[in-house]
Amino acid sequence: MILSFFPMAAPAAAAGLIAKLRGDEVAREEAYAELLRREAEHSGAGGSTTPSPAGELEGQPESLADIAVAVTAPLCEILCKPLSEVRLGEYCRAWQVVTALSGVDPARVAVEGNKPGQTNLNSVWAAEGSALGLVLAKEPASFTIEDALTLCWGCGALMVQWSSSEGQNPALVGSGLSLAEYLAGVMTDGGQLGLITRSDEQMSPLCPLLMKLIKAPESLPDFAFGGVLGLLAILPIGHPSIAAKMLELGGIDMYMDILRRVTPAELVTSAGFARRPHGTAMWAMKDLIAHGQNQADISSEILACGYIDTCVAALTAVEQVGAEHVNGCVVVCGAIWPLWLIDGVAMPQIEEKLRTIPISVLRYAKENRIVFLQDMGFTSGTVATILAACTYGKAEDNPFRWTQEDIDGFVALDSELVRGEAMGVHFDLLSSRCRGLLSLCISDAAKTMLLNCRGFIPHL
Repeated sequence: MILSFFPMAAPAAAAGLIAKLRGDEVAREEAYAELLRREAEHSGAGGSTTPSPAGELEGQPESLADIAVAVTAPLCEILCKPLSEVRLGEYCRAWQVVTALSGVDPARVAVEGNKPGQTNLNSVWAAEGSALGLVLAKEPASFTIEDALTLCWGCGALMVQWSSSEGQNPALVGSGLSLAEYLAGVMTDGGQLGLITRSDEQMSPLCPLLMKLIKAPESLPDFAFGGVLGLLAILPIGHPSIAAKMLELGGIDMYMDILRRVTPAELVTSAGFARRPHGTAMWAMKDLIAHGQNQADISSEILACGYIDTCVAALTAVEQVGAEHVNGCVVVCGAIWPLWLIDGVAMPQIEEKLRTIPISVLRYAKENRIVFLQDMGFTSGTVATILAACTYGKAEDNPFRWTQEDIDGFVALDSELVRGEAMGVHFDLLSSRCRGLLSLCISDAAKTMLLNCRGFIPHL
């Protein structure tokens, strides 16, 4: 997919909506209602969320994708306003609109939402006097269920904007920053993922509140469900004691209940993700496993609950949906990554299940460009390479022939997870971390290949 980042004039249909968004409270509500009406109409008509090159949309002033891009900055301006100007009810309403419109064309809205030189999503998370800013400044022990839901709204929009087959890449490209600069911005206190940097003590009060919200999804406002899932996914990252608490409170059963509500294809599909964000539970389960299994052996529970079968079914559905139409975050971080992450006494039975994955399924994931974050090696090619190495790397008749690109991604991801210079600093060093690395080095055929691949031997 090729994205065009040249600025375009706002479509005629958006100009009036932007004027209303920059007007008084009554005018803003008129704009929210109209935008949500258009999104509902688009969704009901089976509107595609496949990211589209901006240049292809010129001359289509009524395109909802164009309108969604045009109103992103004005909506961010509203979300930066102090609570005295935008009260909590309207604040949540504005996030609802951002989340809904993000689902129309996730990649393009992500580009616009991270564009420098205008009010963007980082501005929103840094706005100290807003409804969100005031919650972030509170003593965690005083968090209420309303505070938890306020925090969830921002996470929900991110989950949707990262739901194309390009994952988080459009947000990075839209920022105009290097990978290191981008991560430094979003993963510091006040950034879009700044909650990760907070201490266990600061984050732990959110755990029971979020689990209460997710167990009653029918009571949540429209488009809020994905935000609750998104914040639950973030909660245990770098916080093993919170992961242990979530496991104690039945986190595995909670996620499995969500995953069973939709089909495997729906779990990995980008289209409709704003309204059907259940696949986020796969990503959330990955981090619950990653940060919980150092506290206790949960491999038998993971096997018994059917999660391995769910991952295999979701991975098998990727080719059915098509690489350009899947959710990069869910496929990379949810369907494939956990399968080489798990460790424990049940590994022999888990590996037996993994060997039932058709080789064509793994090869499709390995050879097609499905992305979460390209430059860090968070791609389907990399994680499928690691899973294939764990499953087939010891065999001399290995059906895979890894390429230099596969190895480059492997080294980039493995280096970051071990050294922890950016994102990896928030991940525990697990006993399973080097399983793929070891498996790649066992067969003579693989060793011969690796000797000719730059970077692997120094990394080893």
